[in-house]
Amino acid sequence: MVQLSFVSTAAALLLAALPLVAAAEPLQKPKQAAVLGSFTSQGCFSTGQGLKKQKSVNGTENSSASCGAACLEQTKLVFAMTGDACYCGDKYPPEVDIIDDAKCTYKCKGNKKEACGSKSNKRYSVWNSGVKLDVEYAKKKTSSTKTVTKSATKTPTATKSSKSTKTSKSTKKTPSTTTTSQSETTTSDSVVSTSSSGNVPSGTSAAAQTSNTSGAVSRPIIGAGAALLAAALAI
Repeated sequence: MVQLSFVSTAAALLLAALPLVAAAEPLQKPKQAAVLGSFTSQGCFSTGQGLKKQKSVNGTENSSASCGAACLEQTKLVFAMTGDACYCGDKYPPEVDIIDDAKCTYKCKGNKKEACGSKSNKRYSVWNSGVKLDVEYAKKKTSSTKTVTKSATKTPTATKSSKSTKTSKSTKKTPSTTTTSQSETTTSDSVVSTSSSGNVPSGTSAAAQTSNTSGAVSRPIIGAGAALLAAALAI
């Protein structure tokens, strides 16, 4: 009687503990070895690098079964779920992006017993589609910051002046100076005696000739005047 009572009690405790064990099972399945022809979980990832979103999968039906089938039709090696979205690709996201399975907590709407990543934080539940066992991890993309320095100083370029310098040539006309040689008449201080014939010696200036002529005319007048004066006195 005692033994039967003990067995029944142990069985009752075990049955009571089964729901707790089932509830403790994580939504995100841990990483498993890939198997040809089967969908196997590869863990929880922080990125979906290299994967492409599939519009054919309805968010209300999203699960490993529906997402895996959509990617298998395209012979894709990898599929993943995040929230209500399904992604396909040929490489796993970078291996360095594998995170704790406990961070993939979003229940798939197509199967609430498994995780579809994390909708708010964009975590990805990644699976192998069973087409190939050895699938590569994508290389992590690093964001490089390029510093572009713009110089505010512009180097002046040599420009050719389109304006040609015109040299104005001033032509100065020298007025022709007409020099009129005027013969200066020099009157000699010395009195030149002229002969009764009235010939003017050569070399005598025009003024001298004029003076001599006037002198020759005045002498007969003076002589006549003197004769008249003498006659008057005699009377």
